[in-house]
Formats: sequence, C-alpha cells, structure tokens
Amino acid sequence: MPMSRSLRLLVPAAALGFGLALTACQQTQAPPPVTVQAPPASVRAELLPLPNPAAPFAVQIWSGMRTQPRIGDKLSLGLRSDADSYVSLFVVTSSGGTGRLLDNHRVVAGERVEFPLARDGIDIKLMPPAGVETFVLVASRSPVRVLQPGDIRQGGSVASLKLNSLELADRIRMATELRPAEDWNAALIDIPSSF
Repeated sequence: MPMSRSLRLLVPAAALGFGLALTACQQTQAPPPVTVQAPPASVRAELLPLPNPAAPFAVQIWSGMRTQPRIGDKLSLGLRSDADSYVSLFVVTSSGGTGRLLDNHRVVAGERVEFPLARDGIDIKLMPPAGVETFVLVASRSPVRVLQPGDIRQGGSVASLKLNSLELADRIRMATELRPAEDWNAALIDIPSSF
C-alpha cells in the first residue's frame, strides 16, 4: 500500500527531530571530571632529599596565588632566605617538563622576593595539562652552577630545559653536594592546578 505524501514527510521529520533531541541531550551532559595527579612517587622521592637540615639558615617558598589555581592563572611565588644568598628557582611542570626560572639571583638576608620579578616584565601562566607544578628553590651563600652545558633547550630570563625531573634533581644534588653543608639550603612547593 503506497504511503501518503504527508506520512512520507512526517517519518523523516520525526527521525530528524529525534536526532536533534539526542544531540541536545548529549551537549547538556556534564564533562567528565578532571583528575589532578600528583607527581609520580619516584619523582617526589628524588626531590624530597633536597632540603638541607644541616644548613644554619632557612629558605622559604610560598604561593601568592588563590587556594585552588586554575589553568591560565598567573604564577605568583614568594621567596625568602635567612642569609645573604644567591637563589635559583626551578620548576617541574605537570606535563613533566623542566625549567629554570631564576639563576643565582642575589638576595639579602630576610628579603622577600616576589616571582616573577617586576623588573623582568614577564607574566608566567599555568598551562595545561591540569596537575601539579613542583617548584624547587635553591639558595647558596655563593653562586652555584646547577646546569651543565647543553641542559638548556631555550634560554632567556626563563629557560626551558632538556632534562626530565629526575635528571634535574640529580643536577641539583650534584651541585649542592660539592658545597659545605652550611653553604646552601633548598625548599619545595607543589602547586596543583585544574581547569
């Protein structure tokens, strides 16, 4: 039996309407939750021995950011050493990359330094993926050379490194082990970020 013209148009229209409804339902579903992952235990274990309990002076690093930073937020860190020091600041990013943010920056005892430095005129933002950024502050009474030739991928006031987190931890450990215990100290901070 032949279908009437109106019924033939209604069937495709009903199918199209049903397809739009499904699409609309799919678009209104909440996205899956973003899981913020801590650095692998082996990386954290490599970084934890860095603070020097034998040092006669303390160093501190803290976040000047909101309690739960988001991707795209500007980085804001506070740094301080109880002794006249040269401070170097390193980062292990949530994606596993490494960088040098400060290199032997001279500070006087008790001086609070805000990073990024105002004089550099740079803004550094947290970038994807969401996760934990680990910052390592090394302070020494005299300049310390942590990196070796060829470790820097891209230079400038902020340098991208060719090292993974374990290699960076080894470089810091090797550079500080060559110094008397009273000559250096270090501090760490983990900053989790999300979308």
